[in-house]
Amino acid sequence: MKKRKFYVPFSMIVIGLCHVMSLAQAKCSPICKCTRDMVHCYYTTLFRIPRGLPTSTKIIRFHNNRMLRLTAGQLQTFSHLRELFLPYNGMTAIDRHALQGLHSLKILNISHNAIQTIHNGLLYDLSELRTLDVSYNMIQNMRSGAFEKIQKLRILSLESNKLSHIPSDLFNISTLEVLRLGKNPLKTLQPDIFTRLPNLLHLMLDEINLTKIPEELFTNLTKLKVLSLFGNQLVRLHLTMFDDMESLLRLILAENSLVCDCRLLELRTWMTVAMDIDWTTPSIPQCNLQKIGHIYLTNLVSEHFVDCKLKQFVMKRRHKPPPEDIEMSEHKSKYTLPYDPMMGIYTAVCLSSMLIGFFLCLAYYKVKKRIKRRFREWKMEQNIKKGLPPDGLQYMQTSISDNSIISDRYRGHSRIETLSDGSDSIADDYEQEYFRSRQYHSRPRIVIQETVV
Repeated sequence: MKKRKFYVPFSMIVIGLCHVMSLAQAKCSPICKCTRDMVHCYYTTLFRIPRGLPTSTKIIRFHNNRMLRLTAGQLQTFSHLRELFLPYNGMTAIDRHALQGLHSLKILNISHNAIQTIHNGLLYDLSELRTLDVSYNMIQNMRSGAFEKIQKLRILSLESNKLSHIPSDLFNISTLEVLRLGKNPLKTLQPDIFTRLPNLLHLMLDEINLTKIPEELFTNLTKLKVLSLFGNQLVRLHLTMFDDMESLLRLILAENSLVCDCRLLELRTWMTVAMDIDWTTPSIPQCNLQKIGHIYLTNLVSEHFVDCKLKQFVMKRRHKPPPEDIEMSEHKSKYTLPYDPMMGIYTAVCLSSMLIGFFLCLAYYKVKKRIKRRFREWKMEQNIKKGLPPDGLQYMQTSISDNSIISDRYRGHSRIETLSDGSDSIADDYEQEYFRSRQYHSRPRIVIQETVV
């Protein structure tokens, strides 16, 4: 039997090379875990980012360690870094030049530490930053110009710090969409603090001890969809402060000390008729009404007040889609991996190589089959010209009285047949057999007639 030859397709070789190239990386620290472009260091005794990590790292997750200070030079080699997570490290300070050179960084999370100050020059090189989380620290003040270089920022979280004053020109970021300032002892806010945020969608002012809101505070917030004033000490709300909020869909006023008066009833009517506010149970405020006690704002009607003369609201209710969940919006911007152009190039090269290899193998087998068929036909023509059988086999002839016996070797098998006398010539038989083989029939049995002498 002939041995079959197995050919390795060209596409399999290319796929193997692509796999080796994708897995090629530098050595990783034995304490950490390295997976492709990501480095994980959880619950260790490390006091700094380990040396020798792959320089092509794009994501570093350094959680629950003992890094008390982020010094300059620790992140200098990670020029391709896109996400940096440093929460729960007990960090008290960050050097001014610690983030220098990270021009590709898009997400920075330094929450749940003990950081006290943010230097003005700390964020100057982070021109591509999209999300900044500095929540749950001990920051006491923010200087003007701290965020002036990050003009692509979309999510900013400063909640649960010790901020008592915020400069009016601190938030000079036109692309900002989500701002969290809750759980800070602010008490008051500058009237023009939010005027430079035209694209703001979510504003969270929970538990900042507000007692009064300036009427100009929400000016220019025409795209605002969610406003939370939960857990403050507000007594009265003026209707004019919501004039510019054309896109407002959710207003949270629960846990405030509102006074039940004609102004509050007027505000409630405006919210339900003109703005079509989505009142969910946790966000419905209450006020203390005499003889009735605490009553939800949605249950207030004109019969509760004798001297109230409500304005006639003729605006139609606007049907708007439900507001996007705040956590989902932050989750998308925080955990969605950015598109890697090199990975797309590798994928395109691998797929195109697979297709090319497949078509090359198919063409090779077709050409090989055609060449074999052409060679067989040429050989049969040559044998006919030489007076031999078309397939070139040798025959043995034996003579016996009164009979014609032919023994032919056909592919290694012996066969003896007795034939009657005939007059067909050998050449005619050869030509008939040749034309039959040309019509792709099964190979015929060659019969040679011999007359007994």
